[in-house]
Amino acid sequence: MVRTAHSLLVIAVLAAACSVGTGTPTSTTAPAAGVSTGDPDITAADTVARLGIHADDGLGDPLYPDLGNAGYDVQHVDVAIRFDTSSGRLEGQSVMEILALEDLDSWSVDLDFLFPSAVSVDGEPAEWSHENGELRIDPAKVVAAGKTVVLSITYGGLTEPYDSPAATFMMGIQRSVDGFFAISEPDGTSSWMPVNDHPSDKATYSLAVSVPGPLVVAASGTLVDVERADDGFIKYMFDVADPIAPYLLAFGVGDFKLVEQDGPDGVVIRNYFDVDIRDSTLSIFDRQAEMIAFLADRFGPYPFDTYGALVLDTTEVGVALETQTLSTFGAQVLSLGEEVVIHELAHQWFGDSVSLERWDDIWLNEGFATYTQWLWVEDTQGPEFRDVRIAQAYELMSGRQFLNGTGSESVAAAQAYRQFPPPGEPKADDIFNASVYLRGGLTLHALRLEVGDETFFDIARTFQKRFAYANATTADFIATVNEVAGQDLTGFVDAWLYDEAMPPLPSLGLAPLNG
Repeated sequence: MVRTAHSLLVIAVLAAACSVGTGTPTSTTAPAAGVSTGDPDITAADTVARLGIHADDGLGDPLYPDLGNAGYDVQHVDVAIRFDTSSGRLEGQSVMEILALEDLDSWSVDLDFLFPSAVSVDGEPAEWSHENGELRIDPAKVVAAGKTVVLSITYGGLTEPYDSPAATFMMGIQRSVDGFFAISEPDGTSSWMPVNDHPSDKATYSLAVSVPGPLVVAASGTLVDVERADDGFIKYMFDVADPIAPYLLAFGVGDFKLVEQDGPDGVVIRNYFDVDIRDSTLSIFDRQAEMIAFLADRFGPYPFDTYGALVLDTTEVGVALETQTLSTFGAQVLSLGEEVVIHELAHQWFGDSVSLERWDDIWLNEGFATYTQWLWVEDTQGPEFRDVRIAQAYELMSGRQFLNGTGSESVAAAQAYRQFPPPGEPKADDIFNASVYLRGGLTLHALRLEVGDETFFDIARTFQKRFAYANATTADFIATVNEVAGQDLTGFVDAWLYDEAMPPLPSLGLAPLNG
C-alpha cells in the first residue's frame, strides 16, 4: 500500500522516489510516514503494555499479539450493514462460519467501537462480554476441534476513525467529501464489522450494504444485486469468492460514476470515480489493462476475476491501499501518476493473493510493489531511468543524503539506520517505514542482479503460484529462492533484510557508508 500524510504509507518516497541532494530527505507530499522520526526503541512489548493488551486474547503476531484469535479459522462471512451517512451510525448483522482448531469453551472476536446486542452459536443464544475491542463468546456447550459452527452477531454504533498503534495515521471508517470509506491496514476492519482481524485468517465474504439513495456503495468482489427499499435506502450486494485477508476488504460510499472496461484474459475492470474529480486527473488509470498484462507476463496470471479503482474525493487523507480487486485511492495521490496505480495493482499478486502470515514480514508486500514501480519505469522509460530510481533509493537508505553537514560517514550511516531500520525488522509503531518499501525493493533488485533475469522472474512466479490464495513468510520466500536458484542464497537475502549496514550494489557503483 502507499499512503501520504497520516495515512497508510508515504508514496512520495515510492513513486517520486527520494530527492538526491543535501540535507534531510524531502518528498513531494505532506509529511511522510515513511520518513519516520519516531522513537526507534519502542518495541512490540511496549506497544502491548501501552494499549493494555491481554496476550490470551490474541493470535500471537510478533508485532500485534492482540489481533485475531488462534483457536478457530473463519471459513465464510455474511455481513449485512445499514449505514446512515447523515449520522455515521452503522447497524450490522454478521454470520460467521468458523472451524474450531481446538476444543473451544470460549473464544474472542475483534470488534472495536461498535457494540454487540445479540450473539448466538448454531442458533442458540450464547453468553458474551465485550471489553477493549474484544468480544468474548461463551457458547452453551464446548465446540469440539474440527467442528464448524455458525456464529451470529448483531451489532451497531457510531463509526469513527481512530489512532492506530501501527503509525501516525487514522484507521477505520473515514469521511470523504461526499461519503465514507474504510482504511483497515493493519487493524481497522474490526471498527465496522466483527472479525478475526489478522491476515493469516483469510475467508470468503458476502457483503450487503444499505445506504441512503442516491449514494453508491463500492466494495471488493463482484456486485451481484441492487435492491431499492421504500424508505429510500439502496442495498448493494457483493460476493467476494476468493479468500481475502480482512484488512483488504474495500468499502466506500459516495457519489460515484462507474466506468467499466475489458481487461486481458477476461478480467473485468470496473472503476468507481467520484463525480467531482476531473477526468484529466483520472487519466492515470487509462492503462490498467496494459498494466495487468505487463504484470501477468512477469509474475503469472492475474489472480482474480475483476479489478478496478475506488477513487475518492478526500481533503485530509492521502491514501492508496491495495484493497482486493478494488484498490482504494484518495484524490491527493493521483498527482503521483501511473506508478501509484501499478504499485497497488502489483499487490493483487503480492499482498492480496499471497498474503502475509505475520506482520513483521510486510516487506514482502511493499518490496514487491515498489520494485514493480521500477520495473514499469524500466519498461516504459528504459533501464537507465530505472537505475536512477534505484540509486536514489540506495542513497537515502544508506545515509548518503545525511552526509551534508555531518562531516562524518559514521554519523550519517547511524542516522540512516535510526530512521530507516532494516526492512525485515519493522517496529510495531512504524511498520510503514520507508525501508520496507525502498530497501525491500532494493533487496529484490540485488537478487535479480545476483541470479539473472530468467531465474529471478522464475522465483517470483514460483513464489506467487505456490502461495496463491494463502499466506507466506520471509522464510517461505527464501526457501523458494534457494530452490529455484539451485544455490543457498539465505545469507545474501538476509544481509539485505536484517543487516544494519546496506550491502553494496557493485554493478551500479553503489556502496554503503563506512558506518
